[in-house]
Amino acid sequence: MTRNFTLYSLLFTLYSLFFLSPSFSGVFKIAAVVNNETITENEVKELMNPDKDFSSALNYLIEETLLLQEAKKRQIEIDKKTVDEEFKRIKEKFSSPEDFYRRLANEGLTAHQLKEKLEKQARIQKLINQAVGGAIFVNPREIEERQQQENFPKKNFYRLSEISRKEKREVEEISRRIKNGELKFSELATDLGYFQKEELSPPFQSALATLKIGELSKPIKSEEGYALVCITEEKEKAGSQEEIRQVIKEEFFAGKFKERYQEFIAGLKKNAYIEIKQNFGRR
Repeated sequence: MTRNFTLYSLLFTLYSLFFLSPSFSGVFKIAAVVNNETITENEVKELMNPDKDFSSALNYLIEETLLLQEAKKRQIEIDKKTVDEEFKRIKEKFSSPEDFYRRLANEGLTAHQLKEKLEKQARIQKLINQAVGGAIFVNPREIEERQQQENFPKKNFYRLSEISRKEKREVEEISRRIKNGELKFSELATDLGYFQKEELSPPFQSALATLKIGELSKPIKSEEGYALVCITEEKEKAGSQEEIRQVIKEEFFAGKFKERYQEFIAGLKKNAYIEIKQNFGRR
């Protein structure tokens, strides 16, 4: 589940880490060359889904490769403690260590490979914070003008918890076991915090439209796979002047972030050697 404005961020979502493991079978056909690194056709296909065709997946991997190369150029490093803590946090989201390692094995990953992916994710995050987020300035005058122009009525906020898995059959089985009393939703779910419904992606908005507090949703298609969601609390809130200012600031920041990020990526592409191999055209 994502807030709408976070779609502009290149950051991996937590469970997407499990879906990026490359296939080691068959012939490695090169789909693209990015400076001195190659992207294989298998890597692209592993990233594809109904919402991401070959071209989109390839572009995603090209941008990811450029970001990692730029992070290396800037000597951005991530300490082992940070990676170990994130690894532990992911592991604790599963019902047992056995379930966690079984999931890793099903995805063709070892613990070491997952840690490598987490380290790459953290380096990209740090680079984006420095190169993109650090260059954004929201003028206080813009915030004041927006605050004076608009009326901010009370809005309903929903506190959500979620269980996310890659396969629909997995969440269906978890749902069945929860309803039978074999599992507890609270022990498996992640607390997502408070949301307004309009902040959620369309599939979640539709699913939550008729969901009551404490009721478990049916499996919902998400970017990461499928999810079970429960509304644990609902409240109406007008927000203090400072909170309203913070909301406005975040909206301005998100818009500026998108623009700055696109400029940053365009600059990396302009200064890089990028070749799309045969049958894929050239860039």
